[in-house]
Amino acid sequence: MFKKIFLFSLLLTFVFLNFGCFKKVEEEPLLKNDVVIGYGSNFEDEVLNVKDKYVLVVFYETQSHWSKSQVEALEIFKNDREIGNKIKIVKINVEEEPFFMEKYNLEVPLAHLLFYNGEILYRNVGYVDSPHLNQYLKPYVKFDERQ
Repeated sequence: MFKKIFLFSLLLTFVFLNFGCFKKVEEEPLLKNDVVIGYGSNFEDEVLNVKDKYVLVVFYETQSHWSKSQVEALEIFKNDREIGNKIKIVKINVEEEPFFMEKYNLEVPLAHLLFYNGEILYRNVGYVDSPHLNQYLKPYVKFDERQ
């Protein structure tokens, strides 16, 4: 019986390792035309000093499957005409800039903070799909009919 359990666990390990369940994400998850903070970029200019514009800061790590999935959800979110085009997205790789984890009291590397005029309006920790991100951010984003 023990031998069967051992062989089954070896088989599961082989399957997970060879089919990507534990593989490192090779490329950094980045969105086109968005700001990436890292290696001396100015967080204050890109986020805190931005006036009259919503800034969604996405904290991520390159080795996380959830971070890659979040990028796909952000691509869908950004194409939403109602809310996505009213928000500037800034991405911060917490592997390169770990002090942001402590500064904003983040327990996990995948998190979202919505800023407006330098103040945090919304905070979420963990993965959020596009429809839910849209739903969560709508109450905070004021709509201007002229835009």
